[in-house]
Amino acid sequence: MSSGHFCKTGYRFLAAAAVVLFHGAAVMLSFYLCFLQGDFLKRECFQNGADQELGVSKEELGRVVDEMMAWIRKPDGELQTEVTVDGKSVPFFRDRDLQHLADIADKVSRGRMVCALICPLTAAVVCYLVKKGRGRTLCRAYLLSLAVVLLTAGGIGIWLMADPVGFIRAFHRLFFRNGLWILNPATDMLIHLFPESLFQDGGIRLAAELGLFHLLAAALAVGMLVRKKGEKLPHKKSMKHKN
Repeated sequence: MSSGHFCKTGYRFLAAAAVVLFHGAAVMLSFYLCFLQGDFLKRECFQNGADQELGVSKEELGRVVDEMMAWIRKPDGELQTEVTVDGKSVPFFRDRDLQHLADIADKVSRGRMVCALICPLTAAVVCYLVKKGRGRTLCRAYLLSLAVVLLTAGGIGIWLMADPVGFIRAFHRLFFRNGLWILNPATDMLIHLFPESLFQDGGIRLAAELGLFHLLAAALAVGMLVRKKGEKLPHKKSMKHKN
């Protein structure tokens, strides 16, 4: 195998790796923007009447969501939140709720560390390929990967809309293997903060953010390919003229 062929194969491998890392970073960043914002969760809770189901005021429920999301983003000590139900002050989160929230906080923390690792790594690989004049290889790899991403996202979206309960169960079984996510609506208040519509509306919001992000990235990739092709044409014409 010639060194030129080996280098070409290596550049293609790096381009494919950069594209995979890029898609992973995009999903994680969009997920954080969609689901780790307290306002989105509060809106879903109010729309589904969680305050009425739990017998607490909207002000208290909003405070609970804010404190919970702040704790998930940065666990500091024990999450102790009390609300007034039937004139009595009671803790909002039971032991099982707190255990599941600890699992969520752990996944968020791990995801943040992974994202902090792959973002600069992706940028480094992209810069290296562009510096080596392999920008076209990178752009082609990204545009080809969009077909796979669109098919995968479309399949997941259809599943989520057609069978939200099945999707939610599969999602939790994938990321939470200990079964602590199985809560009792009669005793565990936490489950009322995550209504079924949260996942559907969140999925639409996530798809919209990712769609806009990839639309801009695709436009940039196409523009680079067109520009590079335009740069090659005059060069070929000049070579023919010399001959």
